[in-house]
Amino acid sequence: MKKAVSTSHCSQPNTIEYDMAMEWILAQEKATRCLRELHKDIERARMRSDACFWLWNTDSKAERERDGGGWWGGAAGEGEGEVGIVVDIAGRLRDKNVMQLKKLNTALFPVRYNDKYYADALASADLTKLAYFNDICVGSIACRLERKEGGAIRVYIMTLGVLAPYRGLGIGTKLLTHVLDLSAKQNISEIYLHVQTNNDDAIAFYKKFGFEITDTIQNYYTNITPPDCYVLSKVVSHANPKK
Repeated sequence: MKKAVSTSHCSQPNTIEYDMAMEWILAQEKATRCLRELHKDIERARMRSDACFWLWNTDSKAERERDGGGWWGGAAGEGEGEVGIVVDIAGRLRDKNVMQLKKLNTALFPVRYNDKYYADALASADLTKLAYFNDICVGSIACRLERKEGGAIRVYIMTLGVLAPYRGLGIGTKLLTHVLDLSAKQNISEIYLHVQTNNDDAIAFYKKFGFEITDTIQNYYTNITPPDCYVLSKVVSHANPKK
């Protein structure tokens, strides 16, 4: 990122600061366009099917405790009484559909992820999943595989997010459960992620699945307040432990 330099009084405008401001405006406009495209897709899906918003029980406990955005560890909460909801999480991330994840991230999160993020997501194979509702990509979980000292493999959850109109339908739960189940079948020792310290909904969501706060990192985030995060970790119990 460019570093802005201070200017003395009555001097010419700081062109670096101006360039940074213009870059931010362009990024906002791009995010707005992507969000409009997703909303158009959602409207088309609503016209094709009766099973959409009316199945979302806004009076449910899950809706009142709905989780936040996945950038700092949020997820889509699970709903109650969601009989008839069909969510497909069979979508494995591939080169041909990585653009869907990019559009989704642009609509969900206030940051732009670099090429390494998508390379790591692709390399994680079935641990990164796209969630579809009425053939529309509405959520995702993106993971990265890491090797610890000694050779053990662990999973880092980079992002978990669901579009706001589809939260409360259990999509976030399905995505996270998939990663937990797959990790239990593979040689994976641990799953962890970072959550902003004031994101109580996300913390409660992950604790329901056995995650625990194992560390606090000061000034982890640079553009949000508070800047501190918790590290949430879960030791994986393997389906077929070695004897």
